[in-house]
Amino acid sequence: MVLFEILMREKFGIKHTFTTENNDTEAKVLIGDKALFSTYNGDWEYVYDLGTLWREFTGLPFVFALWIVRKETAQEHYSEVAEFTRTLIDIKNDSKKNLAALLDHYQFKGLSSYQIIDYWEIINYELSESHIQGLLKYFSFAVKIGRLKKIPALEFFI
Repeated sequence: MVLFEILMREKFGIKHTFTTENNDTEAKVLIGDKALFSTYNGDWEYVYDLGTLWREFTGLPFVFALWIVRKETAQEHYSEVAEFTRTLIDIKNDSKKNLAALLDHYQFKGLSSYQIIDYWEIINYELSESHIQGLLKYFSFAVKIGRLKKIPALEFFI
């Protein structure tokens, strides 16, 4: 929701009101499968991808998720964290090779193979320098709108 808030305030100059009630609203922020199904089913007249809006606004990619571990935990359990990190990297590298198994799961939920592959083609699991710059830009906006107290330091395990 912070990304949405940043975009509304900083890109569009709109101060909005949130509700978590599932009532009739003029607009909704959906994530995950709900967003995917709603988009492909044509539930809304207008659909905007927050990652695309972020890139248009900043010129940088948006980082939707990070795997984070406390520094003390990484130090105290170095070998376990290193092994888990290697496993995550292997999964990332193999993820596009195992789409067939996931196709069956999502087709069961009502999406076509084309829709699923179309969606997966845009997923990027990298953390390049431009991704890091996008993350830092996000943090700076989050500080500006009062959602973070300060920009957190980024330290990488491997």
